[in-house]
Amino acid sequence: MTWDLVDAAVGKIDRSQLLADGGGGCTWVERRPDRAGQSVLMQRTASGDVQQLGPLDWSLTSSIGGYGGRSYARGDGGWWVVLGPNHELQWLDDNGSAREVVRPRDGSRIGDLAPIDGGCLLVYEQGEEVVRRSLYFASAAGEWREVYSGPDFVSDVCVDPSTGAMAWVEWDHPNLPWDGARLMSASFDQGSVIEVQWLAGGEGAPAYGPTFDRVGDLRFVAMTEGWLRPQKRTSRGVVRQLSDEHADFADPPWTSTSRTLLGPSDGSTLAAVRRGGIHVLELVGTERKILRNDAVSVRDLCLVGDEVIGLIATWDSRADLVRVNLETGDLVHLIPQQGHPGPVVRLRALPLTAPDGRTIEGFFAVPTVQATSSPPPLIVFCHGGPTDSVDPSLDPTVQVFLSRGYAVALVNYRGSSGFGMAYRTALDGQWGVVDVADVVAYRDALEREGLVDGAACFVRGGSSGGLTALRALESGRFLGGTGLYACSNLQRLAESTHDFESRYLDRLIGPLPEMLSVYEDRSPVLHPERILGSLLLLQGLDDVVVPPSQTEELSSALTALGRPPTVLFFQGEGHGFRQKDSIVRALETELAHYESLLTQERGSR
Repeated sequence: MTWDLVDAAVGKIDRSQLLADGGGGCTWVERRPDRAGQSVLMQRTASGDVQQLGPLDWSLTSSIGGYGGRSYARGDGGWWVVLGPNHELQWLDDNGSAREVVRPRDGSRIGDLAPIDGGCLLVYEQGEEVVRRSLYFASAAGEWREVYSGPDFVSDVCVDPSTGAMAWVEWDHPNLPWDGARLMSASFDQGSVIEVQWLAGGEGAPAYGPTFDRVGDLRFVAMTEGWLRPQKRTSRGVVRQLSDEHADFADPPWTSTSRTLLGPSDGSTLAAVRRGGIHVLELVGTERKILRNDAVSVRDLCLVGDEVIGLIATWDSRADLVRVNLETGDLVHLIPQQGHPGPVVRLRALPLTAPDGRTIEGFFAVPTVQATSSPPPLIVFCHGGPTDSVDPSLDPTVQVFLSRGYAVALVNYRGSSGFGMAYRTALDGQWGVVDVADVVAYRDALEREGLVDGAACFVRGGSSGGLTALRALESGRFLGGTGLYACSNLQRLAESTHDFESRYLDRLIGPLPEMLSVYEDRSPVLHPERILGSLLLLQGLDDVVVPPSQTEELSSALTALGRPPTVLFFQGEGHGFRQKDSIVRALETELAHYESLLTQERGSR
């Protein structure tokens, strides 16, 4: 039974930003493909009722940092909410009445809300090419003023409600947060930020992910000995590392919407740690306890009363609202689960060996039904980032391909996160080289072990993963591939992408103009003759991370060689497709692309 494309698209619900609501329930943001990508504020009450908060047409939006930040916060008697597309700040009281508090100037953006002293703190971004970020205070009466500025980036503000103590993360160009974030603390007194301190982190040893518990202790992660390990700073100022494991207790903070360190009432620390490419829930501190369950990807954790609630994805579900039993590890689903439009095939961790003996991390699955007795065709997924990792929890896109007879591989090539700093920084200066080598070697190992049909392999990737996929096509090991909002002109990308990543390539390739020849050599658009196999390009017209011009230029270059790619542009889509109709159209086109190539290849055997 194949997965229906419409059902698969509707099933790509994205849940994030989990908070206790102060009344025994919790709230979260739910992005809905079936509502044109609208992000709605949802609540599960203490009695178990699930409902949307605010007007039906509200869509919560915060695009700070390029990839977004927290777009709402719980205040005294209601919620502070940021609405798109203009980033106005609204107050929604517990009776359902809403009013506008502040509307930022044209083009300005707000996010990372944290309630404090009758108002809220937030990050305010001004400008496009030259961006200025600072902390602002907004009151319910409409007061609006700057309270802290200085660094290039300010993010992830949190407040201890009992004392007014503050913490946030900041960093400066050319770093990204996982390279050199600093954890800062301060007090908020009579409307002013005072006693600012640099607590942890810095160049080469970042610290981030702050969260206060109910007694005023601050938890965060810091890089020590090449691993992101949990720390706790008590209300008395004593800092203690909670684990010395060789493991990463946090993912790269592309956004500030995720909180995966929690202090339950007993004073322990619940953490989501990466092991073998998946999240494992552990209690750490004086003792260590691994919670055995089906968790694969932990998006958020919070306390509702004394209960631990999370947004957690499993092998068989998207990120769902669950209760975590700290004694047994059991996950109890708290909202009705959607049925699946077909059977679910679980991915399995499958590290494979490269020609030089290295281990390449990845996940793999074969379809339950195959068209012939021979090994199945293969689709290799290249994740974006590239400082990121694959998410092997339930993904309707993966299931669509598996249900149609394709094997699927998700590769955590060198540069991926969750395997320590040495594995991640192996990509520094080598983007478009070692990631590509790992993807090709993983594909070759699968063929060598007889798991896939080596003459029927495809590669796909989005964003930076698009560059990896395009350069993997140069190997001649793939019949074709798909670039989703793919990077293809690296110099143009460095010059035109958003501020958050504007110096990213300094580390991944090298600084310009000194390394211009390397940028040119690794840019597929400048060497279209190297791309072997048939190409499909999918691009959102509103993308500010990888502008549509990248796709247009690559299409023109290939067309000039007499090998025009198939190209689809999507109105109203940015960096990633959120609307049901866009997702369905993209999947239909990609499936047809592969099927056509398979038919040609099989006919030539």
